[in-house]
Amino acid sequence: MGLSGSKTTTKSTPYDPAAINGASSALTSAYNSSQPAITANTAAINNLVPTLAEQYAKGDPAVNAAEGYVGDVLGGKYLSGNPQLDAMIGQTDRNVADQVNAIFSRAGQTGSSRQIGELGSRLADAENSLRYSDYNNQMTRMDTAAGLAPNLSAAKTVSIAPLLSAAQAGSTLPLGAAATYSGSLGSLLSPYGTQVTKQSQGLGSILGGLIGAGLSGWASGGFKM
Repeated sequence: MGLSGSKTTTKSTPYDPAAINGASSALTSAYNSSQPAITANTAAINNLVPTLAEQYAKGDPAVNAAEGYVGDVLGGKYLSGNPQLDAMIGQTDRNVADQVNAIFSRAGQTGSSRQIGELGSRLADAENSLRYSDYNNQMTRMDTAAGLAPNLSAAKTVSIAPLLSAAQAGSTLPLGAAATYSGSLGSLLSPYGTQVTKQSQGLGSILGGLIGAGLSGWASGGFKM
């Protein structure tokens, strides 16, 4: 054997059959006992999927109604005006006429051309104001409906999320349990086969270290002749 040689030894963690078998039995027992619940939950979820799909196809009644109204508004269904608008205009015309007639009556100008002109002008102004307000209100409703349209569109598809989630859970629940079980079994064996490496110095390295230490002590006055 050379003086400068070194030796490397490698060893594995001792395999413990009792520990492995005990842990494996416990895992297997837990996995087997969970199977009925996993099977029942999977069946329940898969049975729920058709119901969710049917609900999604029909849509929410409130959302459907709101969507129909918004469509009517944007389509101009109500641009014909308030059905009570003409009655409102008639009442306003009578009120305006009473006011104008009272003013000219006090001035002794009843039936004058000035009274007729003033009455016609005020009646026209009142009617135009009412009709414009009604039209402007309808335009405001159309603007509001246009802003609601994207939200209604999103509301129609919001129920697809639980549908997809249920479908995914129903198909992956058994696989997830099996994957967890197999992964746990594999982790039981992971400590075994781990190698511990130990490198020992050769005789040459040890003598060299001792000689070096002696020379260092001599140089510092530690050794006397």
